Amino acid sequence: MKTTKKQQEERRESLIASAVEIISEKGFRATTMKAIATHAGVGVATIYNYFPNKDKILHAYFEEQYIKLADQLSEIESFEDYALNEQIQLLIETSLDNLLEDREFVQEAAHLAVFSPLTSFNESRQARTIFLDVAKDIWNQNIEKNGGKTPMTQDWLLLMFWEYYLGIVAYWLKDESENFNHTTQLVDKTSEIIKMSVESDFIGKFMDLGTFFYRTHFHNYLENFKPLESLNPIENIKTVNRFNPLRTFNPLRNFQPKEN
Repeated sequence: MKTTKKQQEERRESLIASAVEIISEKGFRATTMKAIATHAGVGVATIYNYFPNKDKILHAYFEEQYIKLADQLSEIESFEDYALNEQIQLLIETSLDNLLEDREFVQEAAHLAVFSPLTSFNESRQARTIFLDVAKDIWNQNIEKNGGKTPMTQDWLLLMFWEYYLGIVAYWLKDESENFNHTTQLVDKTSEIIKMSVESDFIGKFMDLGTFFYRTHFHNYLENFKPLESLNPIENIKTVNRFNPLRTFNPLRNFQPKEN
């Protein structure tokens, strides 16, 4: 019997939910694809029709989380009129609230990211793209609101914001304060710094300073620089009597045979 698209989506969500529950209890390494399939009530062969391995399930979870985050922010009335730091606070706090129920699972994912960075980086690209699309919308709204121009370094800045977000999540996972008050304070303080940096165009001015030094100093240095292969060491050797121990110490040079 052929399954409908809705049934496929429900089964996919069931597999993700089962993986989250088992991984939270047993850990990522100890969890098997068979255990996830059994918990979700599907055959072992069926799970591979949806996910080739556990890593794909893990990153599918975060993809769904960030899609949900985008929908939640879009439902906030007049969200585009909020100050930048308020938008950042809402973005991060909403995301952490969504992850709270599965905090142990997120901890396992963070552990995997540390000890398998290459795998994590390659597999998480889609989740990262979804999150950065949300951040990019916020960024563009503020540029338009302030009558600014999109900086050439926007893609780099967005990647830095992704790293900032991951840092906040890592801090939150270790935060043992009541109601995660320390994390809330950290987000409040850092989001204000981000707002001030963007509105003052601090990063743009810093890049202009770097461009100035390159054009006025480093570029001229490169133009006047002579590569080593263009130098001829023979041309720089002066024909003077240099000290030569082999020539100076020659026991035979002043030797004269004695007359009988």
